[in-house]
Amino acid sequence: MATKTPDEVKQAAAAAAEPEYSKQQLLTSHRYAHRRDLIGALLVDGKTYTIKGVDKLIKDYDEKEM
Repeated sequence: MATKTPDEVKQAAAAAAEPEYSKQQLLTSHRYAHRRDLIGALLVDGKTYTIKGVDKLIKDYDEKEM
């Protein structure tokens, strides 16, 4: 059995502690009220997302060259 390093244990604990939200929850949140159209297009029904993950998707979309 492989043992985890202290950094791996911290990362696993942080990932487990970060809440996840459905597309519908994010669409109705005040945090993303100004980006509802984009959230609706980027996120997939039935999948859950962390706030960091959604912020990264939005950032990547905004930085994408047209």
